[in-house]
Order: sequence, then structure tokens, then C-alpha cells
Amino acid sequence: MLAQAGGHNYPEIIHAELDMSLLAQARKDWPVWIDRRPDIYSWMYK
Repeated sequence: MLAQAGGHNYPEIIHAELDMSLLAQARKDWPVWIDRRPDIYSWMYK
């Protein structure tokens, strides 16, 4: 877990520091978006 909110009774700002150097390795280890095809459904967002 990166961050956890304190409660539900009032709005909060959550601040977390991320190590961007780990992003490339995480994308290799967990290729969720590898088969993404935005060209197929981009018409919905025009």
C-alpha cells in the first residue's frame, strides 16, 4: 500500500513519494497495458 486515508468524514490530501526509476521494471514485470489498442476505441473520446 502506498498511502492510506485517515477517515471518511472530511476531505484529505494524500501525498506519496514514488521512485520513478522502478517504473520501467514494474512495467516489464506486470505487462497490463501491453495489448492495449487505443486505435480501436479512440472514436469514443473524440
